[in-house]
Amino acid sequence: MDNPPELRLRFEPPTASPGDTVRLIVEYIVPDPGAFPPTAPPLGITFSINGLDTLPIVPPIRIFPDTVPGDLMFVAATANQAQFWRSVAPGRIEFAAAGRGMGALGNSRQLAEMFIVMEDMIILREMPVYPDSVLLINTREEVIALKAFGDTLTVGSHLPVWPAAFAKVFPNPARQSLQVQMKQPLNLELTLFSTTGLAVRRIRNETTREASLNTAGLPPGIYFLEIRTGQGIQIERVALE
Repeated sequence: MDNPPELRLRFEPPTASPGDTVRLIVEYIVPDPGAFPPTAPPLGITFSINGLDTLPIVPPIRIFPDTVPGDLMFVAATANQAQFWRSVAPGRIEFAAAGRGMGALGNSRQLAEMFIVMEDMIILREMPVYPDSVLLINTREEVIALKAFGDTLTVGSHLPVWPAAFAKVFPNPARQSLQVQMKQPLNLELTLFSTTGLAVRRIRNETTREASLNTAGLPPGIYFLEIRTGQGIQIERVALE
């Protein structure tokens, strides 16, 4: 087949901040519907999605197959929910769709949307996800060649980082608390993140020039302090003793 079908994963939107909900859209694309023999149209497709274990996700992932046309049957599973007889490894989604006794995959269509809620995190990074174990068969149970494409989600903050520091953080290293002083009063939110990107402490203050974040009881080590205002953010690397 000169133009084989394609399975595509697409993030919408392609960037996310803490607490955002992101859609992972699964698209099945058929460049040339006339290339399939009328007696053996595509019947079913199955695949896994890898790479989700690298994303700071609040479980569970919600999966919504495209059931509106009514001509496909679906099976889906994640590490937190299984809609069939077994669960799957963390960071994976398994998905399958098949026509109801007939070939229903002869044309392009959206197969599913998967809603992902982002956990508190701070480290700006790119997170690729990709399909594997992809299998497309026709009504004769013959394998059809298929191309598969993943996508990359950029996770971080939507707010710009100020080029110049607007706040002073001390002491550093710290033991019981971190003190923050700013040059001018601003609405302020302080969040302390571990090196893995998870939020471990947070406080919010209305218009102020000074704030204190309690760090008592946290394990010693390196952390990142995000100083967030309505105008931008400043990130400081801090050590706890």
